Amino acid sequence: MGCRGKFKKVDGNSLDIKLRVDLFLKRCGILKRRTWAQEACERGMIFVDSRAAKPSTAVRPGQRVLLRLVDRLIEIEVLGIPPKAPSKGERREYYRVLREEGETLPI
Repeated sequence: MGCRGKFKKVDGNSLDIKLRVDLFLKRCGILKRRTWAQEACERGMIFVDSRAAKPSTAVRPGQRVLLRLVDRLIEIEVLGIPPKAPSKGERREYYRVLREEGETLPI
Protein backbone atom coordinates (compact mmCIF):
# COMPACT_ATOMS: atom_id res chain seq x y z
CA MET A 1 0.00 0.00 0.00
CA GLY A 2 2.88 2.44 0.70
CA CYS A 3 3.25 5.62 2.73
CA ARG A 4 0.74 8.20 1.57
CA GLY A 5 0.44 10.30 4.69
CA LYS A 6 -2.05 9.88 7.48
CA PHE A 7 -5.34 11.69 7.61
CA LYS A 8 -7.26 11.82 10.87
CA LYS A 9 -10.42 13.72 11.82
CA VAL A 10 -9.68 16.18 14.58
CA ASP A 11 -12.88 18.16 14.93
CA GLY A 12 -15.88 17.61 12.74
CA ASN A 13 -14.64 18.65 9.29
CA SER A 14 -10.93 19.44 9.60
CA LEU A 15 -8.24 16.86 9.03
CA ASP A 16 -4.93 16.51 10.82
CA ILE A 17 -2.48 15.66 8.04
CA LYS A 18 1.01 14.32 8.75
CA LEU A 19 3.78 12.59 6.86
CA ARG A 20 7.10 10.96 7.75
CA VAL A 21 9.93 13.50 7.65
CA ASP A 22 12.09 11.33 5.35
CA LEU A 23 9.27 11.03 2.83
CA PHE A 24 8.43 14.74 3.08
CA LEU A 25 12.04 15.75 2.34
CA LYS A 26 12.14 13.41 -0.66
CA ARG A 27 8.72 14.37 -2.09
CA CYS A 28 9.49 18.09 -1.86
CA GLY A 29 12.89 17.66 -3.51
CA ILE A 30 14.85 19.00 -0.54
CA LEU A 31 16.89 15.79 -0.52
CA LYS A 32 17.11 13.80 -3.73
CA ARG A 33 16.63 10.32 -2.29
CA ARG A 34 14.63 8.94 0.63
CA THR A 35 17.59 6.83 1.75
CA TRP A 36 19.65 10.05 2.04
CA ALA A 37 16.93 11.56 4.22
CA GLN A 38 16.85 8.40 6.37
CA GLU A 39 20.64 8.45 6.79
CA ALA A 40 20.65 12.14 7.67
CA CYS A 41 18.05 11.48 10.38
CA GLU A 42 19.98 8.52 11.77
CA ARG A 43 23.17 10.66 11.91
CA GLY A 44 21.41 13.42 13.86
CA MET A 45 21.43 15.94 11.02
CA ILE A 46 17.64 16.54 10.84
CA PHE A 47 15.64 18.33 13.55
CA VAL A 48 11.87 18.88 13.76
CA ASP A 49 10.90 21.74 16.07
CA SER A 50 14.41 21.68 17.63
CA ARG A 51 14.27 17.94 18.40
CA ALA A 52 16.43 15.34 16.67
CA ALA A 53 14.23 13.48 14.19
CA LYS A 54 14.04 9.81 13.36
CA PRO A 55 13.08 8.93 9.77
CA SER A 56 9.59 8.05 11.02
CA THR A 57 9.04 11.38 12.83
CA ALA A 58 5.78 12.90 11.58
CA VAL A 59 5.72 16.46 10.24
CA ARG A 60 2.62 18.65 10.03
CA PRO A 61 1.93 22.08 8.56
CA GLY A 62 3.39 24.82 10.76
CA GLN A 63 6.35 22.78 11.98
CA ARG A 64 9.96 23.79 11.34
CA VAL A 65 12.54 21.38 9.98
CA LEU A 66 16.27 22.07 10.30
CA LEU A 67 18.76 20.22 8.10
CA ARG A 68 22.41 20.39 9.20
CA LEU A 69 24.05 18.92 6.15
CA VAL A 70 27.80 18.60 5.49
CA ASP A 71 28.04 21.68 3.27
CA ARG A 72 25.04 23.77 4.35
CA LEU A 73 22.34 24.48 6.89
CA ILE A 74 18.70 24.80 5.78
CA GLU A 75 15.70 25.70 7.93
CA ILE A 76 12.24 25.31 6.44
CA GLU A 77 8.65 25.72 7.57
CA VAL A 78 6.18 23.06 6.47
CA LEU A 79 3.25 24.74 4.70
CA GLY A 80 1.41 21.62 3.58
CA ILE A 81 1.68 17.89 3.05
CA PRO A 82 1.86 16.67 -0.56
CA PRO A 83 -0.53 13.74 -1.15
CA LYS A 84 1.91 12.40 -3.77
CA ALA A 85 5.19 13.54 -5.32
CA PRO A 86 4.47 17.02 -6.73
CA SER A 87 5.98 18.37 -9.95
CA LYS A 88 9.07 20.56 -9.66
CA GLY A 89 6.96 23.68 -10.10
CA GLU A 90 4.57 22.71 -7.29
CA ARG A 91 7.15 21.64 -4.68
CA ARG A 92 7.65 25.12 -3.19
CA GLU A 93 3.94 25.29 -2.28
CA TYR A 94 4.57 22.78 0.51
CA TYR A 95 7.46 24.51 2.31
CA ARG A 96 9.13 27.88 2.82
CA VAL A 97 12.87 28.35 3.32
CA LEU A 98 13.43 30.40 6.47
CA ARG A 99 17.23 30.25 6.49
CA GLU A 100 19.95 28.84 4.27
CA GLU A 101 23.66 29.08 5.01
CA GLY A 102 26.75 27.64 3.40
CA GLU A 103 27.77 26.69 -0.10
CA THR A 104 25.95 24.42 -2.48
CA LEU A 105 28.52 22.12 -4.01
CA PRO A 106 28.09 21.17 -7.69
CA ILE A 107 27.17 17.54 -8.24
